[in-house]
Amino acid sequence: MSTNKGQAPLAMQRAAIESGSWRGRDDRTTVGEFADEWVKALQVRDRTRYHYKVNLDKWIKPTFGTTPLSAVTPAMVRTWVGGFPPDTPAARANAYRVLSQVFRAAVEEGLMRDQVSAVVRPPG
Repeated sequence: MSTNKGQAPLAMQRAAIESGSWRGRDDRTTVGEFADEWVKALQVRDRTRYHYKVNLDKWIKPTFGTTPLSAVTPAMVRTWVGGFPPDTPAARANAYRVLSQVFRAAVEEGLMRDQVSAVVRPPG
């Protein structure tokens, strides 16, 4: 026999999400902290993990590493994408893909409300 006792907290969280006031479990988790844990937990080949780590260390963490996940905005991502050297389109695209995956995982974990990179056009 099930009860509805557990539904009240869920309804409150859902209302906070809809109103925009919900910020996840911990507003202090940084992009760098989350990305490091994310890449460790991935079920991928060693070579893939290596390339993800290179993108994180070289391109993502210098800009977003100490920024709380909840503080990242679409404008920040646009500025970051626009700051890549013009002669590195492949590096920009690869780093963007990794950042998007990190944000998608953070949304799934409840640490971000929106995947802010989704509102930024992927680099061509």
